[in-house]
Amino acid sequence: MSLPNDVPQASIKTACYTGVYGSKEQECEGGGPALGGAALRPLSPGEGLTIVVGFEPGHVTITPKTSAEPVQEADQLTQALIVAGIILWYVIAPLAVVVIYFLRGRDPKIATSIPALFDAPKDKDTHARVTPGEAGTLIDESADNHDISATIVDLAIRGYLTIKEEKGDGIFADKNFTFTKKAPTGTSPLQPHEELLLNALFGSANTTSTKSLKNSFAQESQKIKDSLYSQLVAAGYFAHNPHTVRNIWIGIGLVALFTINIPFGIVAVIFAKTMPRKTLKGVRALTDIKGLKLFLASQKKQLEFQEENWFLFEKLLPYAIAFGVAEIWAKRFAQISAPQDLTWYHGYSTLNALTLAATMDSFDSNIGSVATPTRSYGGFSSGFGGGGFSGGGFGGGGGGRSW
Repeated sequence: MSLPNDVPQASIKTACYTGVYGSKEQECEGGGPALGGAALRPLSPGEGLTIVVGFEPGHVTITPKTSAEPVQEADQLTQALIVAGIILWYVIAPLAVVVIYFLRGRDPKIATSIPALFDAPKDKDTHARVTPGEAGTLIDESADNHDISATIVDLAIRGYLTIKEEKGDGIFADKNFTFTKKAPTGTSPLQPHEELLLNALFGSANTTSTKSLKNSFAQESQKIKDSLYSQLVAAGYFAHNPHTVRNIWIGIGLVALFTINIPFGIVAVIFAKTMPRKTLKGVRALTDIKGLKLFLASQKKQLEFQEENWFLFEKLLPYAIAFGVAEIWAKRFAQISAPQDLTWYHGYSTLNALTLAATMDSFDSNIGSVATPTRSYGGFSSGFGGGGFSGGGFGGGGGGRSW
């Protein structure tokens, strides 16, 4: 090695070392004024020759030792970000779902009691009747097959079609119901979901039956349910489509489960059902609907003429079907028979309120069967699986329609 010429020779000191790292062995020649050295024996693998040269400072430029701190700082930052991400995803995210529910998922609170309602609920803005399908969707935030059954019965009572019960062959044979389209004599306008329902039932035909609908009605029934959701959002009862809101949260929960975030996934899926939010108008309408359900499900006599009034029984029957309390509602009218001029329903047995309610139970089961898809038609849609109201009959006071 060589040094600048201005380095005094007397200040130069050299030494040499041999062996493995850290060895003090000096089996080498060098030192003194010579700026070099050589090993005096063959070096084995892992051994080396080290020459040390010392001189007075100030004659050469010293390159600062490279620090490992920037690399260490980068590693520490990466580790901190990973830890923060884990805490955010596995701890903060599940808690955020709960916070979002309390801030955005709960319905507005109003200081009011459930009123006594003896008639169909009305829209507070338009004063139009809230249909049985809409009321059934509002009360549990879900458009289901009970709401479709209730809508069919309501359309029949209003004169848009007739329902005929066909006697099955054999004790265990499934009942079949035949529908015949009619030109209504009244002027009651049809809501979008009602128009879709009539088109799904009949198309261009004038007669159809539950048996013939098995291959086509399931997919159409989802369109009817979607229409119910859209109508309630457009009317200002819901801030957003409840079905869409639930599906979004279920999707988030499934993504979380696939990423092994079990707490987040479980919380998101559980809270998905409660995330749909009613508006203030929707909450007020719900109190009226609850009042009507309370009247329909109560065994106490609240109107002097009610137990002798077939018109009242018939008028509110679709709402009782939608709420799952039709059998209880019918028991209040057990003493009266159907009028001779009843045109919307035709059966093969003596008809009174109780037998009609029992028939409507079978009817609801049939509609639930044909309206339930055998495979998914997209999204996370889930409908009632058919088969009557839960708990037997029409639910014995609510079933899945509890509030």
